Amino acid sequence: MIRKKRVGGFLLTTMGLHVVVLLLMVSLYSKTTAPKQSYSSLKAVRESEELLSLPFYSVDGMPPECIWEVGKEVGSIQVIHNRLQLPERLPAVVFSADPLSVAAFHANHIAFRHLRIYNCNGNSSHRTYHVYLVAKTNAE
Repeated sequence: MIRKKRVGGFLLTTMGLHVVVLLLMVSLYSKTTAPKQSYSSLKAVRESEELLSLPFYSVDGMPPECIWEVGKEVGSIQVIHNRLQLPERLPAVVFSADPLSVAAFHANHIAFRHLRIYNCNGNSSHRTYHVYLVAKTNAE
């Protein structure tokens, strides 16, 4: 009888430990795979009157579903030899899938400011865009 109680207690304790370990592993897995930042949707760009009045450009283009989220035409520019091709009109809003370095903004009298990171289609970091404001400075 004592032996059966020990075996039953052992099995119950083992099952309890397995459940606790399983719950901890699921929790840790979700924390490590979730994005570290919360990204705003590209639809939030529509809410900024200041940004909507400026022309939009994207480095190496933007998929149609993301353009639809932005809500207006998005021109395409490129990074050539680690230097950003400047938009036709300045000031402008530039979307880039990768962060741009200071070296990319090579031209004299050009200022840029990283505004925010936006997400296309949902809350994952699968397709994110860094948004920059690019403008001419007063010194010429």
